[in-house]
Amino acid sequence: LVGTEGQWLQTNKALCQFLGYSQEELRGLTFQQLTWPEDLNKDLQQVEKLISGEINTYSMEKRYYNRNGDVVWALLAVSLVRHTDGTPLYFIAQIEDINELKRTEQVNQQLMERITLANEAGGIGIWEWEVKPNIFSWDKRMFELYEIPPHIKPNWQVWYECVLPEDRQHAEKVIRDSLQSRSPFKLEFRIAVKDGIRHIRALANRVLNKEGEVERLLGINMDMTEVKQLNEALFQEKERLHITLDSIGEAVVCIDMAMKITFMNPVAEKMSGWTQEEALGVPLLTVLHITFGDNGPLMENIYSADTSRSAIEQDVVLHCRSGGSYDVHYSITPLSTLDGSNIGSVLVIQDVTESRKMLRQLSYSASHDALTHLANRASFEKQLRILLQTVNST
Repeated sequence: LVGTEGQWLQTNKALCQFLGYSQEELRGLTFQQLTWPEDLNKDLQQVEKLISGEINTYSMEKRYYNRNGDVVWALLAVSLVRHTDGTPLYFIAQIEDINELKRTEQVNQQLMERITLANEAGGIGIWEWEVKPNIFSWDKRMFELYEIPPHIKPNWQVWYECVLPEDRQHAEKVIRDSLQSRSPFKLEFRIAVKDGIRHIRALANRVLNKEGEVERLLGINMDMTEVKQLNEALFQEKERLHITLDSIGEAVVCIDMAMKITFMNPVAEKMSGWTQEEALGVPLLTVLHITFGDNGPLMENIYSADTSRSAIEQDVVLHCRSGGSYDVHYSITPLSTLDGSNIGSVLVIQDVTESRKMLRQLSYSASHDALTHLANRASFEKQLRILLQTVNST
């Protein structure tokens, strides 16, 4: 009970615990002394309306100081008791502790601020559709995405007309199916904007009522235009690379860090006798059967070629799975990411069969007579010097 001047007349144990004062201490105070200054004026205005008879009761959320000087939140409900002649006698005030509720609200508010900040930074628009009253709600970012003035009230038709005609039927079907199946949906479509076309990805979840029916959809829209453009540019670049690799005369083989094949061009398929489909994920030296010389030892390490000798002088042979063979020269280039991490290598293999054949022919011609095919004078003298050196050394 509170007097008409604000003094506490009678208080219960719950209020004393809430404010931290005893009943005797509260009787020496007024509610004005314990009210947070920003809330006092609003409270007094309601008191005046109550005394004047303008209202019969009022309620409000307000803050008090407790005994420790801390601010505490309460839900206040007040009515006035009058004398038989109508003059005010005292107030009946019901004060409910809502501190925990306010703390929860504050946490939720901070969370919403973080979500809003993240959405704005990520270009994400939030929307809600209350199905039965057919009410749409958009946040600020949704209006920006669709380039619609914020004074326009969003509805199904407004959204539908923004979607490109080619995408409307599919988009509508996905949404209708989601409502019928009571399941979330994921949808991509295009909308027309001032500068052209914008790609949108929509995600939504449904909120069900007590009967299990879809009460509303809550979802987001994301601008995927830049991602689509990057993917298209990447695809085109990949296509150009494949065309180039398919057109060149050398065999090209890509391997990962485990020395397993990730790509082969048609020339590599021809020279190895393996198709790319067969070779993917297979160790490199299982597919490329390379020896030192036509009948020499098997190469067990692709980095073991003699770099001090020219490409044509290195007698390295690639044996095709179908039975043929090629004199080859190969080079290896590491593949790296933007941060310099190694992700594999590219092996380029050149068929030098004809070049080595010509080299052998030139070497033979230089040491043999063209008519008799016997060793010529220069060759004979060379062999004689070698023989004499052998005799002298013994």
